[in-house]
Amino acid sequence: MRTIRYGMLALFALFLVMGLAGVSLADETQGKFKNALADKKSFVVTEQDNDHTFQLGANAKILINNRESALSDLKAGDVVTVTWQERDGRKEASMIVCRRQ
Repeated sequence: MRTIRYGMLALFALFLVMGLAGVSLADETQGKFKNALADKKSFVVTEQDNDHTFQLGANAKILINNRESALSDLKAGDVVTVTWQERDGRKEASMIVCRRQ
C-alpha cells in the first residue's frame, strides 16, 4: 500500500515538472509608445533608444488608467508596460498598461 502511495506521488511530481517545463514565462518591456502600425494589430514601443515591434495577441488587454481601451487610444509618447511572450519568432503582447497623469 505504501509503495502505491509513493508511486502515485512520484507520478504526480513528474507530471507537475513536465507541465511547468512547457510553460514559457512572460517578459515585460517598459518604454514609450511610438505608434500603431497600419495593420492595427501591431505597434512599436521605444525602450532606451531601441524600437521593439509587438504583435497584439488575440485576447490582449489594453488598460489606460485602469480602464479597458483600444490600441487606437494610445498616443505617441505614452509610457507603457507591455507584457509579452515570444511566439513563432514574434513578440506577442498579452497586456499593455498605460498610466496617464
